[in-house]
Amino acid sequence: MTEGTTNRLEEIFRAALGFGPEIAVTGLTQQNEPNWDSVAHVLIVSGIESEFGVSIDLADSLRISSFEAAVKALADLGVE
Repeated sequence: MTEGTTNRLEEIFRAALGFGPEIAVTGLTQQNEPNWDSVAHVLIVSGIESEFGVSIDLADSLRISSFEAAVKALADLGVE
């Protein structure tokens, strides 16, 4: 994944979780971040779909439980 793609993904996570640019999101997991509730999860998934022009099915969306899982999901969808 390119640095530009990673940066765009980080911005999606920050917006969904209400974080500023000073907060690192690359190590986040759904279990270790209290702000990552069901609404934030929907915002993350829909943000990824909108930003990268992809469609994520329900099963795959449920597997996005960390920043790294989102990176993997994008890679599986062919996003570089």
